[in-house]
Amino acid sequence: MDSKLEKLHEWLKTNCNNYISMITVGSTATGDTLIENRSDNDVCLIFQTEFKKDIPKIRKFLREINFEDFYSFTIMKKEVFIGPYNITHDFSHKFRSKVLFGENFISEVELPNREVTLKIFSDGLDKVKERMKNRLFYGELWSDQTVQKEFWKLFKHVFMYLAIKHYYDTGIYPKTRAEVAKLLNSPALDRTLITLININHKSHEEIFRIARELIDYLD
Repeated sequence: MDSKLEKLHEWLKTNCNNYISMITVGSTATGDTLIENRSDNDVCLIFQTEFKKDIPKIRKFLREINFEDFYSFTIMKKEVFIGPYNITHDFSHKFRSKVLFGENFISEVELPNREVTLKIFSDGLDKVKERMKNRLFYGELWSDQTVQKEFWKLFKHVFMYLAIKHYYDTGIYPKTRAEVAKLLNSPALDRTLITLININHKSHEEIFRIARELIDYLD
């Protein structure tokens, strides 16, 4: 267990009366491959009720511990984490979260209804396809580094929306990108996943080729 996070947890218990839990969300919770200089450790500090008065001293303590840039902290009430807010975060909180310290209430997280879930992944996939097409149109002007940054986000979002779609279709939510690719049994997704994992070492030509293949698959 991360000693800095444990130290933070113990400090929060002592100094913030309403603090109840520390939860990591995303790749660090599910075991997705972490990508150097891109993946974050998204940590939620959960409070039972109001926490605004505690923010200044929390910020001060975070600076004292000197967390690396890899860490990203969000402070929220338990009721906000539970939702639902009819957005993709509802699914991340339910299926891609892990309690590090404190109260485990993830089973209480609520999900959008079927109608809203359908809209979330349908609209999401349409938007991400359109963004990929736009970036393919003028991305030739970009450096490899800019292309890597842009398509790393887009490829991640495709897997996120496909996971929600699979949950809508089957009631099973694939928690990792590798599970999405395996369950959907698509060579295009397999190649996209490999490119995503190795995005820092891919040229814009390689990324564009995979993006075009992915768009064809999604269409």
